[in-house]
Amino acid sequence: MDKEQQESIIVKTKRNIACLTATTSTTTKTIDNRQKHKNVNHSPPISPSDHDTSLTTSLQKELDAVTADCTIHILIVDDNPINLNILRKTLSVIMIGKIYHLEEASNGFEALKLIKQHSFDVVLLDIDMPLLNGIETSKEIRTFSSIPIIAITTNDSNKSKKAYYQVGMNDCLSKPVNTHTLEASLFNALSIPLSGPLSSPLSPNLEK
Repeated sequence: MDKEQQESIIVKTKRNIACLTATTSTTTKTIDNRQKHKNVNHSPPISPSDHDTSLTTSLQKELDAVTADCTIHILIVDDNPINLNILRKTLSVIMIGKIYHLEEASNGFEALKLIKQHSFDVVLLDIDMPLLNGIETSKEIRTFSSIPIIAITTNDSNKSKKAYYQVGMNDCLSKPVNTHTLEASLFNALSIPLSGPLSSPLSPNLEK
């Protein structure tokens, strides 16, 4: 692991801790303020005051800021609509209890455009695509970004995997993708602890 990868892991770990701390802090503030109002005011319910409204707005803004910072941004790239749909459903199982945003691309050129326009935490990249395949896409990404790239492909021989790693990919998963394997690879790239056993041991078959 080189210095850049180590620094990336440290940053992501700090962000995860900060997200947990900030969310807990915001929730505690909400509970504390509700408790104060409960203990101090024993009069019949009245319409919210300007102070109450301001307090609620302030807490909501803080919670919104925490949520935005903690959102996991994932890009999936595959020219097969069926594969995109399957990955989308598989991720919905893996990411239960986590806040995430998903974008899709059907070829390498679309993926590059999205990566340059938005900030993603990880890319799930097919290899056999028209216009610009996964290897060439990864090469181009590495000219401007160190975002984790996970190859998802039927071309998973040792020779092929070596080629993927040489162009900057971080991992390679075989189709059909095992849900547990995808979860482990994804959370390793994001430096997030595994959530535990999943309800579905295997994802549906992904087509080439």
